[in-house]
Amino acid sequence: MTTPATAQPLSGLLASRGAVLDEAGMSVLHYGDPEREFSAFSDSCALVALDTANSLVHVGADALELLHRLSTNDLLQLMPGRSAYTVLTSERGRIIDVLNISLVENEKLLLLSESPDAQSAVDWIEKFTIIEDSTIRDATAEFTRIAAIGPTALEIVSTGFEAELNSGEALAMSGPSKGTVLVASRWAGFDRVDVVTPQAHAEAIWDRITRAGAVPAGAISLNAAQVAYGVPSPGAELTVDANPLEVRLKDLVSFTKGCYVGQEVVARLDTYDKLQKRLVAIESDSALTTGTQLTSDGKRAGKVTSVSPIPRSGTYVALGLVRRGYWVDGTQLDCKGAIVTVKELPDTAPLG
Repeated sequence: MTTPATAQPLSGLLASRGAVLDEAGMSVLHYGDPEREFSAFSDSCALVALDTANSLVHVGADALELLHRLSTNDLLQLMPGRSAYTVLTSERGRIIDVLNISLVENEKLLLLSESPDAQSAVDWIEKFTIIEDSTIRDATAEFTRIAAIGPTALEIVSTGFEAELNSGEALAMSGPSKGTVLVASRWAGFDRVDVVTPQAHAEAIWDRITRAGAVPAGAISLNAAQVAYGVPSPGAELTVDANPLEVRLKDLVSFTKGCYVGQEVVARLDTYDKLQKRLVAIESDSALTTGTQLTSDGKRAGKVTSVSPIPRSGTYVALGLVRRGYWVDGTQLDCKGAIVTVKELPDTAPLG
């Protein structure tokens, strides 16, 4: 069984420095200025503690090839020190989990998931591990997860660690930070660096990155940024009710690699343009409720999947999965008596 994520040792430090925690004391809500925190995602670098994210370690001579056969992206191209996103899909092409895979060294992979439920990915991978030389384990309790996101994230983390880091790289640190891995990727068109570190190093590393210029940000601003920039989230858009193409993850799908679990369904949807729903932004003059049905002339048109206020602006943003025929930009729909407007999301890939 998966070991539940434990309380971050970072929480005490962050609370002593102005962080407002949730009622359980497990997650940082904000640091007193949600507006500044939200802006940092797009104009500088926001630094967030990923309290519910998971880290898996997958080792063995067949580990990389196994994940290649199970997921959407071409992972055989990975070289040591590189990373790539991929999607675990069911036989019906539905999302099991979205993973950032880093080949830390030969026969050792680090799998990063935003889902609070690591067991689904572990169970799925173990289901197809028969004679392969590979072992997967949930290492969440061993690490603290920190993410730096924004246009200056690469520069700030590189400065903080006195190391050169480029997008797509996975850098295993040595010296005082031994055991820490820096995973650089893209997030809604911005740079992102996931810092996966043993809990004993967490406070020192947090201080190092903030001294380099990162803005501490809490869950309120992270959620607002995810919704505002159309980044799908586990439990909201990334569920077994959706496939990768519906939630804007086409860039994580290789259409030339050959077979993987769910490949025939995903390929058919793309080839014959058979998508039945699509992730869109929803404009509204008032707050919406997650899960609310969207209708048009009494017919089901979709549902709201994520909602967030924009800090201190008095406006709201929402995401929704909308059916074919209703996802055209400017379409007006009824949301429990309120008229809302469908807006197309930018072409920028949410993850990469």
